[in-house]
Order: sequence, then C-alpha cells, then structure tokens
Amino acid sequence: MVKPLSKQLKGIAAFAGATIMGDGRVALILDSLGVAQISGVLGEARESTRIDDHKAEARASRDRQRLLLFRAAGVERLAVPSSLVARLEEFPHEQIEHAAGTRVIQYRDKILPLVELGPILGSMSSAQASEDQPVQVVVIADGDRTIGVEVDQIVDIVEEQVSASQMTDRPGLLCSAIVGGKVTDFLDLRAVIQAAEQMGLNSQRANAGKPASVLLVEDQMFSRGLLRSYLEMADYSVVEACDPLEAAVKLADGAFDTAVVSLDLPENGALKVLDQLRHGEKSMPALALVRNDGPRPEVNGHGQFDDYQAKFDRQAIIRSVEKLVGVHHGASNAEFERQVQATIEA
Repeated sequence: MVKPLSKQLKGIAAFAGATIMGDGRVALILDSLGVAQISGVLGEARESTRIDDHKAEARASRDRQRLLLFRAAGVERLAVPSSLVARLEEFPHEQIEHAAGTRVIQYRDKILPLVELGPILGSMSSAQASEDQPVQVVVIADGDRTIGVEVDQIVDIVEEQVSASQMTDRPGLLCSAIVGGKVTDFLDLRAVIQAAEQMGLNSQRANAGKPASVLLVEDQMFSRGLLRSYLEMADYSVVEACDPLEAAVKLADGAFDTAVVSLDLPENGALKVLDQLRHGEKSMPALALVRNDGPRPEVNGHGQFDDYQAKFDRQAIIRSVEKLVGVHHGASNAEFERQVQATIEA
C-alpha cells in the first residue's frame, strides 16, 4: 500500500509517498523524477513541462480520491478510501481460528476479527478460495479498532476523480459512482464496524452518554456520504444538509455541538451557513472544509470559521471536530456556571 505524504511534506519532490513494511516500520518511497530534478539532471525545458503538468493535475484534482478496489460477496467492484486501509494481508487457511462463534486470526499480538461481507451486503455469493490458496484480507484501522475484511480479490489501487454518484438502498453500501470509467460501489465501513462490534471481539470507544451531534453541509452527494461515514465511524451523530436553506431548517429543528461546512458551496453558500451559525440563537463552532492541498482562505468581513481542514483528510477532520465539540461543551458549561452563580447571588 502506497500512502500519500501529509500536506506538510508533499512539497518535498524527492519522495512519492510512504509505505508500511512487513515489520510495521514506515519507509519513504523515492520519486526518481524528483531526485533527478533536485540533482540538476533535468533540463530547463523538461522542468518547465513538469511544472505545467503539475499545474494541470492540480486543476483536475477536484474530488480526487485514492481508492482501494476489490471484489467480494458477488460484487465486481467495491471501493474504500485507502486512507482507512492499514494493510493488505494474506493468511493461510490453517491460521484462521474461531472465537465467540466467528472467524478470527492472531495478528500482531491481538485477536483480529474477520468480517465476511456477504451477510452485510445481503448476498451469500462469494468466491470460495481453495484450501491451498491464502485468504485475502483488507485490514481496516480506525483508532483503537482494527478489523479484517475478507475479500475475494484485490483489483487495484487508483487515484481518481469520482463522478456521477448515486445513492443506493442496498445494505452495507454508501453509494455507487463512476471510478476509472466503470460503475463502482462504495462500501459503508460503518456497517462493517457495527458487524464487528456485534461479534464482541472488537474494542469500542468509551462513549459517555449521548454522542455529540454534527451538522454536515455539503452539496456533492458523494463527498457528503463519505464525510458522513468518516464522522459516524468516530461515533458522532450526523445530520446532513445540501445547501444553506436545508441547513437553516435543520438548525431550527435541533441543537448541534458543531458544524462541518464545505467552503466551496455554490453562490457563497458557506458564508450564508456561517451567518446562520453566528447570528442565530444556537451559536456553535464550525469547521470549514477546503479542497485537498488547496488554500485555506480568510473570510474577511463575514467572521471566521473556527478551523480549516482539507476536505478528505479524515484524521485532521476528526481531530478538529473533537476539539470544536470540546470548545462548545466548555462554553456551555461556563454559561451554566454563570447562571448558577447569578441565581445564588440573587
């Protein structure tokens, strides 16, 4: 698995990314073209062409996602964001054991539950590997939770612009979209995690009381579904809105701990949502999402969002939401304490 470098390191031309070695250590991957550029081997014309190519690629990078494609449970093309994939593994059949009525394997000093996608997707159709062929497993890591998803075949790892997405009612799927010129179904990893939790072998986050609620405002259906999946996997309760009008309705219907707003909503929609959040009775902190590797503009004259993050940087988004929820609860507690003190003095 090739992992992209974080936004702080992407400007280093010598490296194309990173990978996780078999012993768990991280290794950087050299970019031969970048090394040649740094060493001065490339001529000025070649360098100019390379810069132009990079600019063209940046212009075409809207909603580009690095995806893992695979076959499983009778579905020819399934996809998950590679940012959620920790490892691709193959296990011999004889290493698979059973615990609590499910298939497990000893993996890095832990018991790794193996989730079959057939029951989740409502299909029992799956290619049965022969005993002499290893079982292919996609290891999904989300915080303290690690899950092995059994698949029939790894197809490819691609970085594509996802287009023409369409929601689906099929259990276990987020949506269907065109990836690389072919219709592809996107796996709902929240459903996979829930299936693993029902096995009783997967560690869960300690959640005291009601989960924090997030208002998600994004006009692109695919992006909205993916972002919702990110937040729900982190145990947040998510309510969606596709534009400022729908956001106003949702705000009137309920209270939220924070809001996550796409900065590229049409017709300055992000500013309209920000005005609703700042000037309504239920003021709350808000996170603005910008395009991957894009600038984080200041919203002059209209107040400021509390934080800016790249749209599909899952870890950064979760960290930011966690911080903003804490800020909101801290402000609420302070207001409550002031009211109590005022009552005592009266």
